[in-house]
Amino acid sequence: MKKKIKDFLQGRYKKVQPFFEKIGPKLLQLSENLSHKIILYRKLIPCRKLIPYRKLVGYGFLILITVLAVLAMFGLDSYIGWLFGTEESKKETLTFIGLIIGGLIILQRALSAEKHAEAMTKAAEEQAKANKQVEVGHLQERLKTAIEHLGNGKESVRIGAAYELYHLAKDQNDFEETICKILCGHVRQKTQEKKYKQRYSNKKPSEEIQTFIDILCRNKEPLFTKHIDLSSSFLRGANLAGAQLQRADLKEAQLQRASLLEAQLQGTGLWEAQLQGADLWRAQLQGAILWEAQLQGADLKEAQLQGADLKEAQLQGA
Repeated sequence: MKKKIKDFLQGRYKKVQPFFEKIGPKLLQLSENLSHKIILYRKLIPCRKLIPYRKLVGYGFLILITVLAVLAMFGLDSYIGWLFGTEESKKETLTFIGLIIGGLIILQRALSAEKHAEAMTKAAEEQAKANKQVEVGHLQERLKTAIEHLGNGKESVRIGAAYELYHLAKDQNDFEETICKILCGHVRQKTQEKKYKQRYSNKKPSEEIQTFIDILCRNKEPLFTKHIDLSSSFLRGANLAGAQLQRADLKEAQLQRASLLEAQLQGTGLWEAQLQGADLWRAQLQGAILWEAQLQGADLKEAQLQGADLKEAQLQGA
């Protein structure tokens, strides 16, 4: 019995084999054309919107393949001959069915590829999110460490912390305003200490304070021109030549003998600032607020003061 079944199946396979070999190239060409169309259409409209019932299509495809395989093995040609009568009709029908099978195969592959692509995209998004969290965590750790170093007892460590904060602001723009406030706050706090004022009353600022000023407004690549607040800072004799201090807050700052040569001070708040003997040669002071500013003996040669508010400013000997 087993031998008869085996012989029967082998006979049916040999009979339908030439047909599938004949339509093979046609199926291949159709597959390529259909693949291009599916890819193009997939870009225009997401597959999930076109085929909301992918599982149903997949199950239907498997059932259809199974039925066609059974018919092919157990006399598909006889059924077609009985239904359509002629050999020509038989061949055309077989070709049509073959093309349908090829199209369904491509459709199934497209659905599988789309599902795989979605899974890969989701995995990539999750990985990118994880990487971003790691990066943010690393940046926050750098920020925390630098702030801790600002409180170190050694001046060299504090200077190193200032540079670390500057590079951190360059790496992450979101930290720019925060870091500017930290640097400015350090300058204000340090220079307002009684001990510091006594030591640098008739001297230039300490190396630490001058470094902080350079980072804030005299760097070749200035980052903090929008948020500088050095109000009430003790900056006698400071080097602010060419400083980018547009719209900065220098209210009540002590800038006696400071060099503000060619400094950019447009719109800067300098009310009640102490600028006695300061060098403001070619300084850009358009729109600056100089209410009650002390400018006795200041050098204002070629300074641009268009629109500046000099109400009650003291200009004796300037």
